[in-house]
Amino acid sequence: MKTLTGLIPVLITPLNKNLELDILSLKKILNFISKFEPCAYWANGTGSEDMSLSLDNRIILTRKICEFNKKKKPIISGCSFYSLEDTFEYLKKTKSFDISGYHYLPYNQMISLSNLELVYRDIARYSSKPIWLYTSANWYKHISPDFIDNLKRVKNIAGVKYSTSNIVDMQSVQSLADKRFQVISAVVKTLYSCMCLGVKASTTVEAFTYPSLINKIRHSFLIGDYKKSLFFQNRLNTLIKKMPNISAKQNFLKVAEIKYLLSKKKLCKKFVTKPYKCVDTAREKKLLDSFYNNHIDDLF
Repeated sequence: MKTLTGLIPVLITPLNKNLELDILSLKKILNFISKFEPCAYWANGTGSEDMSLSLDNRIILTRKICEFNKKKKPIISGCSFYSLEDTFEYLKKTKSFDISGYHYLPYNQMISLSNLELVYRDIARYSSKPIWLYTSANWYKHISPDFIDNLKRVKNIAGVKYSTSNIVDMQSVQSLADKRFQVISAVVKTLYSCMCLGVKASTTVEAFTYPSLINKIRHSFLIGDYKKSLFFQNRLNTLIKKMPNISAKQNFLKVAEIKYLLSKKKLCKKFVTKPYKCVDTAREKKLLDSFYNNHIDDLF
């Protein structure tokens, strides 16, 4: 698989008030984010609320993403389900779609690493397209560089999305990158640090709130203006900290806040999948409206 270089937005999943897929808004958000030079799209990820989407809805969503994308950018789509039967069914039914690869994040936090290795080997063997390992301490136990080093040699495994704010661990994993195995990061607050380590691409759902600012970090770094790149990184981190997160405290994900801000630009509606909570109280709306108005120059 071709090396990815740049911003990889985690695609949000627009819904209507009946919590059904909002296909019109999906087209809007893809048109919006395409203006910020993404190098690929990360579909059906945690920021896409994948755990709350049915197999059928994910197939519909993936088909529409591919149709709207028109082969312009690589799409790496999630095939994670609690049931491996659903994973294989998803791989089978999306085989003909214009997808560049699949990512798999283990949902079951209790299985052993040896069991997880067998799962990845099975998926890589079954899939018609490259598989990306995907690990996050928020969703699964710590995965060591040795575990990744062992799997990188498996045929049809293209790379790993290593989501961590621990820059020491990130350095250890990045050292495993080579011509056929890529390491990408996911914690946008460490983007500058990850680029210092040689990470070429990063995913984030925050691309839908701070796309220009994230690109300023990248572009400044790439032309050698590290001081300016670090300035923009600190600016981004400050804004992320300032954003009201009443819903996020209950959801863990910030997708409710992101969708609310996007709704102010008429790009999608505020609704999220159950059991997540959407922005629905007057107090939270007021706080987010104030954040939007005060920082509009840094948003979008």
